[in-house]
This record gives sequence, C-alpha cells and structure tokens, in this order.
Amino acid sequence: MKAKTQDMSYLERVVQAFEIRHQRRKKHPTYPSEELYYKLLGDYFRKLRMAKEEGKFITAHTVMVPTEIFYAMDIVPMQ
Repeated sequence: MKAKTQDMSYLERVVQAFEIRHQRRKKHPTYPSEELYYKLLGDYFRKLRMAKEEGKFITAHTVMVPTEIFYAMDIVPMQ
C-alpha cells in the first residue's frame, strides 16, 4: 500500500536525534556498546529515510523473519 503523501520530517528528526546521541557518546564515552547502539539505530532509520529517494520498497516484518531475505530482494526492512 502506498501513502498518497509522505511526510519524512519526523523520520528526519529521529535520524538527527540518534546522530546527536552518537556524537555525544563519542565525546563522552561510557560503554563502547552505547556508542555502537546509537550509531546502529541512526543507520537503521537513515536507511528507511533514504529508501524513498532510492526508489526502494519498505516492508514491515516481525522478529521471526530474517532481514537478510529482504536485503537480498533489495527491500528495506522495518521492524
């Protein structure tokens, strides 16, 4: 199903928030896993944001479905 209008501003703010948190963790490290966590979440939402510009499909799925299947079909998974 396609939405008639797609407002990506909220998703853009989410990406920026995780980028800010990642940079803060780099400047003020606590645990290496925290820095990695914010980087990975930023990358995850950035892929969702870029999907529209790249003309890719997005699919929602449960945790029981491996994401590699969707990446192999050039589909951006969203959990």
